[in-house]
Amino acid sequence: MSIITGAQYIFLKPALEKFEGAFMLLLAIRFIAALLPMLFFLKGFKAKVLINKRILLICLVQPVANVIAQTYAASAADAALIAYLTALCPLTMYLAGRIFMKETAPPQFFIFMAVSVAGAILSASAKGQVERISIAGVLWIISSLVFRGLYSVQAKKGQAFFSPAEITISQMFWGAVVFGVASILAGEIFDAPRLLRSLGIWDIAAIGYLSLGSLALAYGFNNFVLGNLSVTMSGMLNNLTFVSTLASGFVLGEPIGWQGLAGSALIVFGVYFSARSKADYEPKISDAARKKLLG
Repeated sequence: MSIITGAQYIFLKPALEKFEGAFMLLLAIRFIAALLPMLFFLKGFKAKVLINKRILLICLVQPVANVIAQTYAASAADAALIAYLTALCPLTMYLAGRIFMKETAPPQFFIFMAVSVAGAILSASAKGQVERISIAGVLWIISSLVFRGLYSVQAKKGQAFFSPAEITISQMFWGAVVFGVASILAGEIFDAPRLLRSLGIWDIAAIGYLSLGSLALAYGFNNFVLGNLSVTMSGMLNNLTFVSTLASGFVLGEPIGWQGLAGSALIVFGVYFSARSKADYEPKISDAARKKLLG
């Protein structure tokens, strides 16, 4: 999951340039392209799932609120500041799991979490110094972390009622609807024919990965992980994204300093050993209760 998410940076920048900053249009196309293959796996899927209040809450937080927060954070803050604050994801995820799921963890878990966070901060330092600290940028980044925690909690609870596939299909559907409407309201949809005609083979491949890879597969894997691990542990795994992002930078010809290599080693070390002291929460619901919920 983290490898897929980190590798998206190889394709995201060229795609944004090709779409001339029409961010909502690109998002709408990505979600639509991610949703289309899933239409072949709808056997047994009930449309009522899409309007269930639990599903709507999950989709409102992720992808809608979280993606919006990430977008405004990227425009208001330096990449280095975003990287530094994002390194705190395991901490915010632990707090979400502790507050809303009553998850617990042994003392050694916090040592390994600290090691992983330190590794992420060290890796973030490879992106350079923070040139400006924007209050708005900080608030948007923190909001994104909060939304990530809330999504993980809601998706974890939702596993008692819905399968990972049902949650993922719903996320792709509502992502396509919300960002499709947003692209219409922003007037970006009117540029779609011209922009789509200008796409080359590499551009189509990039959008394909950004749709099927970093959306469909990444969301699907994440929902599957939340069905088998605690919210706290899923937050630890998130820091592996720093490792794959550095690898993506290497592919793009960006230099990787000692900070990136040492930080990656610390992240892997912290994640590996924290996994040996994980806390789990397994929601259960009877088939009768599920039938009553969905009809």
